[in-house]
Amino acid sequence: MVAQAKILRVLKLISILKSRSKTIKQIASTLEITERSVYRYLDLLTEVGFLVDKDFEDRYFIHVEEDEKSNFNFSTEESSLLKELISAGATNHPLKETLLKKLYLNSDLKSISRNLEKARLGMLVGKINEGITLQKQVVLKSYHSANSNEIKDRLVEPITLGELYDEVIAFDTSDRKVKHFKLERISSVIILSKSQRNTSSHAQAKSDIFGIDGTSETWIKLRLNLRSYLLLREEFPKSIPYLKKEEEYLFNGPVRSFNGIGRFVLGLMDSVEIVGPPKFKNYIKEKCKLMVESL
Repeated sequence: MVAQAKILRVLKLISILKSRSKTIKQIASTLEITERSVYRYLDLLTEVGFLVDKDFEDRYFIHVEEDEKSNFNFSTEESSLLKELISAGATNHPLKETLLKKLYLNSDLKSISRNLEKARLGMLVGKINEGITLQKQVVLKSYHSANSNEIKDRLVEPITLGELYDEVIAFDTSDRKVKHFKLERISSVIILSKSQRNTSSHAQAKSDIFGIDGTSETWIKLRLNLRSYLLLREEFPKSIPYLKKEEEYLFNGPVRSFNGIGRFVLGLMDSVEIVGPPKFKNYIKEKCKLMVESL
């Protein structure tokens, strides 16, 4: 019963923080727990993937994506029943797929699918870490490459996992160089009996917050609105230590190339203000000029 009570508190906390912002004292009173316990629950939510934040009045809340915003939510049981009814009774109806999609977005099923994906990535991390420890070659099954737009197996020698465990840095035996492989693009991992043979070539290429390799760093400072602040946090988690929220949202961090952060800024021109350095401002100006000339 104790474990069930904890689970119910966590679910209630998620519901509270998704609907409105609350202070630590208010949360503790609502859940009938100590303020110390509230902080533990908030840490747990962050660990399992919820984006927990606080406003300028120290009230905590969970960021809700646009497609999650709704005036109602179905429970898992209600969603399963409605899905069965729609599938059985509206086999050829043109609105069937639309209804099923809305049902998915407005239920607990979406959160469950995310947790399942986290569990899958956790298993991949375990396999890769075993390959690193044993110094064995591994096969990354059905890897989806964004550069070549190919899906194929990659025979690699894993060197290390990324700081956020979202990628593996490995020596590609086919291309004969060190690469960064995103875990979410890997179907499964197979550890081979063959020992690593190219350890002398395992010099790691360092990448920045945006996943771009380079040898030198340049510090960029941006002024953000809430939208660009959230997108930067969610899409590039390595940026979090370099984000500040004072009277305004600021990013001040190192990059190894203007390419990655340049794409981010260009995609959110109405939500980002470049504070410095001048060299980066000129880079963006030149990119904008080329875009205008191509129209």
